Amino acid sequence: MNIANYATFLRVLLVPLVLLILFSDWPYQEWIAAGLVLFAWFTDFVDGILARRTDSVSSFGIYLDAAADKAFVLCVLFGLAQLGILPFWIPCTILVRDLIINSLRSFASAEGVIMSARWWGKVKTTLTFPATAGLILKIPGAYPLMLIATLVSVLSGILYVYDNRQLLATAWKGSPAKP
Repeated sequence: MNIANYATFLRVLLVPLVLLILFSDWPYQEWIAAGLVLFAWFTDFVDGILARRTDSVSSFGIYLDAAADKAFVLCVLFGLAQLGILPFWIPCTILVRDLIINSLRSFASAEGVIMSARWWGKVKTTLTFPATAGLILKIPGAYPLMLIATLVSVLSGILYVYDNRQLLATAWKGSPAKP
């Protein structure tokens, strides 16, 4: 593991801490939880920079970064839904999108194709983290921002599928499994 991967793994470790704080009755819990969400967003930004600057971009790091983002965002969004701050359909929609894209990526990998992150997926992440922090703090405008992030999530998923339609056509035709 390299320094960039440690920054990414830190995001995974923050999940239970943020949820613990969200469901507590501690003083300033909203501010602490929102601050941790923004810190997690910062680690998402930093890990990529560190990986590129130290020439340590790896397949493991790319996978870990995507998994850390999904784990963090989905757990916190489901926590907010459980608290009644967010309707359940939003994290469910993002979860379904992520399951479809991860399935497509797994199939692509089995076929020897690497599906890298696209610009729309990065926009989705960039919108989701501040919207999540804003929802925790009950900032006006956070809910519409989360709706936009959800729409971008769905659109980016559709674009991933569309961009890889040839690969999917191969799957539908029943490509032979590799030994």
